[in-house]
Amino acid sequence: AAVMALGAFIYFFEARLDSTRTRQENEALAFRLDPDEVTRLRVEAGDLALECARREGQWRIVAPIQARAAAGELERLLTGMAHLPRLQVITPAQMKKNKLTRLALGLDPPAARVQWWEDSRQRALWIGRVAPVGAGLYVEEEDRGAIVVTETNLLQLLPVSVNQLRERTLFGLDPERTRGLELRTVAGMIQLTR
Repeated sequence: AAVMALGAFIYFFEARLDSTRTRQENEALAFRLDPDEVTRLRVEAGDLALECARREGQWRIVAPIQARAAAGELERLLTGMAHLPRLQVITPAQMKKNKLTRLALGLDPPAARVQWWEDSRQRALWIGRVAPVGAGLYVEEEDRGAIVVTETNLLQLLPVSVNQLRERTLFGLDPERTRGLELRTVAGMIQLTR
């Protein structure tokens, strides 16, 4: 009975310790984002307005053009956003006390806006200007109230053109799923099968 009680104590203590560790890791991030759960992404920065959607595990650009998207580039963007550290939090009370405005932080209007959907839940991130001291970047998650200062490398993650996220391969072939190939020319035909 004593061994079982000790085992139960250790189990529950370790479970609580893991949840505390996870909570501390989440609090150190600028905001929560699970790249695997994102089904749609929209980026607005300057003249760029780009929207991508994931359907059946494949990313596609859906606006301003219809094209296959470079999944690696989108995953790099989402993973980079998910790991942005929270350097500082500026609450509405601190803004009022220090007479800060959204305009002064570059959030009204924002320099860029990133919007994403996780299933049916829509979220948006407003990106402001680089802080004059400390080289942080002001960001605000829509409807959260507080402004977060994070690293400026978020700016390098954002695409500057549609072509940056466009798939570069000519055909969207999956070599593992291809069963055959047929080439026809004026001189004749070649058939390859697996």
